[in-house]
Amino acid sequence: MALFKHRSIRRDLVVIIMIIAVFSILLTTVSMSVIGYVNFRKNIEEELQRAASIVGDRNAALLQYANIPNIRRKAFINLNVFSDDDSIELTCLYNQQGELVAFYDKAAIKISDLASSSDIGDDEFTLRIEKNLTTYLDLCPATNEKGYTRFSGESVEVMQPIMLQRKLKSLFGNSDKAGYLYIRSSLAQIDNYVRGQMITAIMITLAILSICYLLTLKLQNSISLPIRKLSEATRKVSLYRDYSVRVEAKQGGYSEEIEQLIASFNGMLTEIEERDSKLIRKNVELERAKEVAESASIAKSQFLANISHELRTPLNAIIGFSSIIVNQLFGPVGSDKYTEYGKDIHDSGVHLLDIINDILDLSKAEAGKLKLKLEQFEVAAALRKCVNILIERAREGEVELELHMPDTMPDMVADRVRFIQIILNIMSNAVKFTPAGGRVDVHVEVESVGSEITYFTFRIEDTGIGMKKDDIDMAFQTFGQIDSGLNRKYEGTGLGLPLTKKLVELHNASIRITSEPHKGTTVILRFISDPSLLT
Repeated sequence: MALFKHRSIRRDLVVIIMIIAVFSILLTTVSMSVIGYVNFRKNIEEELQRAASIVGDRNAALLQYANIPNIRRKAFINLNVFSDDDSIELTCLYNQQGELVAFYDKAAIKISDLASSSDIGDDEFTLRIEKNLTTYLDLCPATNEKGYTRFSGESVEVMQPIMLQRKLKSLFGNSDKAGYLYIRSSLAQIDNYVRGQMITAIMITLAILSICYLLTLKLQNSISLPIRKLSEATRKVSLYRDYSVRVEAKQGGYSEEIEQLIASFNGMLTEIEERDSKLIRKNVELERAKEVAESASIAKSQFLANISHELRTPLNAIIGFSSIIVNQLFGPVGSDKYTEYGKDIHDSGVHLLDIINDILDLSKAEAGKLKLKLEQFEVAAALRKCVNILIERAREGEVELELHMPDTMPDMVADRVRFIQIILNIMSNAVKFTPAGGRVDVHVEVESVGSEITYFTFRIEDTGIGMKKDDIDMAFQTFGQIDSGLNRKYEGTGLGLPLTKKLVELHNASIRITSEPHKGTTVILRFISDPSLLT
């Protein structure tokens, strides 16, 4: 493996050129060999079919009288013509009924020689043939009316019907066929051809590779030498951070692309050297700015925490005393106006306390100090609590609020108080921005993934005023409101959605909003059954 880890471009160029040469040679040789092989097979097939037609026509008339000894002997003599072709292994001649009449066997050629011998009479020849007939009945295949040519293994087989000329049809009962001829030929000549092609291809490949190698060594310096210089310069820059290094260009000695590459490399180093000096100055400025920003952020967080704490103490007193007045704990108040004003003071104090709590939570979240208290709780009970809190406000605004959830749901591990805060913020916005006669639907879906992980999807849909696509990002910004004028119709500080997003992210959950003006808004929250499973 170490051989391939540290390669030079010189070797790579040689290897690439050699691989291309080898591939080209092999592709050409293989293509020519395959074409030659196919043509060779086709020629063998045509030659065998032609030979079968010639020998078949020669024996067509004899097959009518094949039971006569001297006629049958003549058929053997006619088949003996195949002895001149060493590739012919077996030939079988059949009559019209598919009965074996004569045969030629290269392995037992003496039988065919007997047919031509004048020392043996017809009867004796027929007797000897009958002794060997059983063997050749097994060697010769059954006839096939349509004939065939079949390549199998090391041989090719041809079964061809012997067709009659018109003047001979009357001898065979006006049939078109006088019989059949079967020829089996060896494919040794194809094997020899393939072997010869392989030897030729190897010799040509070795010769061309040798030439390509010598030419490659001669020509590759014009490419590898300047690239090696570039590589060396790059290594120096990487090791020593020295951007003053330059590569010398040999005018007219390299190709146009290589010269352009060297010029571009030198230009790049010059630009980097200039930017590096500017970057050092900028880093010093940014470091100072960062220190100032961090100090301002710390001061802001401390101010928010302190002022919120200071405001909560008198607000608690205001809320408490106004509650006493509204509930008339120390006796009846003289006028209903006092009760009405006391309720306004109480509601305003509660609203102001909620704002302060949101500011505290948001500042803690931005400072990374807001921690979750994870516990296992019933999701259905938490959702019903949210609905019960908002149902009265929905009725006052003539908005229909409905909760849709499965009959049974598994428990969820999360910060129960923060989870209720998230759902309340979303549902409260939905009720607030939905005009009379509209509706708010809360859908819950549970999806199990494996044996441990369960996903809860909460979809809060309303038919309210909706938002433009560009306004959704603004709604997630701290103190960001879409209608921010002094006479805006809907009250709010713009802290609800940013705080909700922070709380959702702390739970390793996700929030997504889709909305369309005058048609409504859909908020999709996706929680996991246990946030610790994602860490």
